[in-house]
Amino acid sequence: MFASLRGLLTGTVVAGLLMGVLPAATAAAGPVQMAAAKRKVFLPHKSRVWQIFTVPAGVTALTIDAVGGGGGGGAGTWTSSYDGGQGGGAGAVVRCQVAVRPRMAIAVQVGYGGNGGPHFRHDPNRAAGLGGQTANVQSERRGPSSPGSGLVANAGDGGQSGYNNESRTTAGGKGATRASCVSLGQKTDPVSFTAGGDGQDGNDVRGGAGGKAGPIPAGCPKGSGAGGKGGHSAKDKKLAEGHRGGNACVVLSW
Repeated sequence: MFASLRGLLTGTVVAGLLMGVLPAATAAAGPVQMAAAKRKVFLPHKSRVWQIFTVPAGVTALTIDAVGGGGGGGAGTWTSSYDGGQGGGAGAVVRCQVAVRPRMAIAVQVGYGGNGGPHFRHDPNRAAGLGGQTANVQSERRGPSSPGSGLVANAGDGGQSGYNNESRTTAGGKGATRASCVSLGQKTDPVSFTAGGDGQDGNDVRGGAGGKAGPIPAGCPKGSGAGGKGGHSAKDKKLAEGHRGGNACVVLSW
């Protein structure tokens, strides 16, 4: 049975690196060299809900960098008022440093960005995008289908979806705003945390910009955690649909 650890991660940070110093060299041998940090990047997986990472031998600490999925943008509508959709909120970014045990099995779940709102020409109430999904990291207690419940890191929910201007008075989807870390059962403060940016309101023609997530952890694809752009007010379905939010991403470094 594995010790429990868990973490939700939503938004963006540069990947954490735990650097190990090599033994001191003599003057004749040149300057002291730094050991290269190792890292593993996790992206959403179509067929596996949980991806398993085994802590290498001799490793007793991990740095977890993660960004949550961004919310999808709202669709624009083509009505008498001609409204562009609102941008989706971005996922939060968090970095946690946690204690681990060698050979511990850790289950990682990485969510997708929210889908953009569908094109409903005369029904703005059905044009909202979907909220982004979180990234989830925890120790495997009983297998990947039922991992342990001990929290490792929590970067909050994914960014909220954008809506259509006609149906909402808010200025776009809200970005994720919470985070916490737990190391072997003990709650600790995140090393760093960046809340997800809010999506922007659209205008009579163009959709609003999606919220920004950042800085993106090293190794994560460009656009991870970003909110989706709102769709334009147009008859064309492709122009009117809201854009999908950026996917979540997790980076483990040791």
